[in-house]
Amino acid sequence: MRLRNSIILTVLVPLFLILVVFSLVAIKSLEENVRSKLQTEVQIITHAIGTSLGHAMAGATPESMQETLHSAFSFHRIYGAYVFAPDGEEIYGLGLGEALFEPEDIRAVVEEGELTGDYRQHDGWTYYSALMPLTTPEGEVRGVLQVNRLNTGIENYTGFISLVAGGVFVIGAGGIVFSIWWGFRRHIERPLNRLLEVMARVEGGDRRQRAAVGGPQEYRRLASALNGMLDAMAEKDADIEIRRLNEIALEKRLRKSHKLAELGVLAAGVAHEIGAPLTVINGQAQRLARREVIGDDERARLGRIRSEVERIVEIVRQLMELGRRHNV
Repeated sequence: MRLRNSIILTVLVPLFLILVVFSLVAIKSLEENVRSKLQTEVQIITHAIGTSLGHAMAGATPESMQETLHSAFSFHRIYGAYVFAPDGEEIYGLGLGEALFEPEDIRAVVEEGELTGDYRQHDGWTYYSALMPLTTPEGEVRGVLQVNRLNTGIENYTGFISLVAGGVFVIGAGGIVFSIWWGFRRHIERPLNRLLEVMARVEGGDRRQRAAVGGPQEYRRLASALNGMLDAMAEKDADIEIRRLNEIALEKRLRKSHKLAELGVLAAGVAHEIGAPLTVINGQAQRLARREVIGDDERARLGRIRSEVERIVEIVRQLMELGRRHNV
């Protein structure tokens, strides 16, 4: 597997998975936070209105009850407010979302005596409705208050936000992958290919090739180390070539010495073989010269013969000396 693919699989893919999980958790937390905030606001508004309505119902003043219900619409995104009797029959109401609950739901709230809330669908709209028992200061339950808030804020767009976040993540991930691919190709793959090309040429026999020292510090160090190795190899090759030439010259000298030695042996043998006859010739010429019967002319010729013999003897001596020197 190539290094680029290994980096993508071992680094980027786990990183993207972590980011996806983190994004989903963040969006889910945002949605829960928005919903919780919506519920809390509606419950607070319901509790405030319900307290006033409880006193209004205890005093049997319908006008004050109507004013209190009207005041609910001063709050943000409150689209409906209704008052029901304990049996579930509507007493008075304003706005949207009248039929969100059945009479049985109203009676259940009266029995429980606690504020409750739920999401309901009606006519294609989503509401969060809170139900609160209306009690007099003496604790008697006189009815149930229903406050409806239309789900038209950011809570309706969490799905859209999720889609947008997913699209942004995909585009961002693609950009990151492309940036890493381009940076890897430019700053890692290309310098490596140049070094590999130099090494391939050197392997092919071109020992003069050298890597260009440039780029990031790591590649400059790598190129310098490669060039140093090639220079050391070139020095070793030059040293080997010098040794080879020296060995060739030494071999030539050894061959010449061997030939001279053989020639010396041959010369010594020839000199030894010639020396004995020359000694005989020299001795006989000396004896002839001592005779009185010969004339001066013959004696002079015998002297010349002895002179030439001595010359030959000197040459033989030199040949024998040459043979002894090369034998040693």
